[in-house]
Amino acid sequence: GGAVATAKMRGLVTSIAGGKTAFVAGDRIHVTFYGPVAGFSGMTPATTLFQSDTAGKLADAAGTNSHKAGFVLAADVVFVTPEA
Repeated sequence: GGAVATAKMRGLVTSIAGGKTAFVAGDRIHVTFYGPVAGFSGMTPATTLFQSDTAGKLADAAGTNSHKAGFVLAADVVFVTPEA
């Protein structure tokens, strides 16, 4: 529950300053709001992606939080199209 369950995805973090793998408030990050993001693996093309019930994750099926995040363009590329 709480804020994570009700927050809508606006973009996908694609890099964090300093090469870190996680960020906290105040860190510099880059976000893709719309468009392709490479670096995934083993994805099934044409699959619709959703904002996961787990913060910071994508899901291939709608859960409690069923906001669309985008779709799989290729096995290693996600196309970000967050639902408004």
